[in-house]
Amino acid sequence: LKILLSAPKVLLKTCKRMLRSLLEVKKDFTSATRLMSCLPALGLQPNYAMYKGMVTAAAEEGNLERAETWFVQLKADGLQPDSGVFVSLIKGCYKAKDSESALRYFNLMQGANLKPTKSAYGFLIRSLAQDKEVDA
Repeated sequence: LKILLSAPKVLLKTCKRMLRSLLEVKKDFTSATRLMSCLPALGLQPNYAMYKGMVTAAAEEGNLERAETWFVQLKADGLQPDSGVFVSLIKGCYKAKDSESALRYFNLMQGANLKPTKSAYGFLIRSLAQDKEVDA
């Protein structure tokens, strides 16, 4: 009985390792998305680290739409983003050259009572500076 009760935890841990490998080593976002979508069919709920990994990987690519999708799903599942998730989103906005969204996520970060980090300020400033370079 003890083994049966621990099986979901072991399976989730294995899936988390696979996801990390897909995102960080193979840079295979498509397979990572497929893995995340299969978890409910296995009776598993993605955990915070898995969502954070998806947001961060998408933002690193500069794919703001994907990052936002996973951010929304993280919140829909009742999880609260930490400053690291917001920094990833702001960085993704910088890479996507979307300063309005960068400012929106910075404000959401503050609205969630999270203290902005140096990285959050840095990517916000860089994002806003990109707009000025285009206008100049």
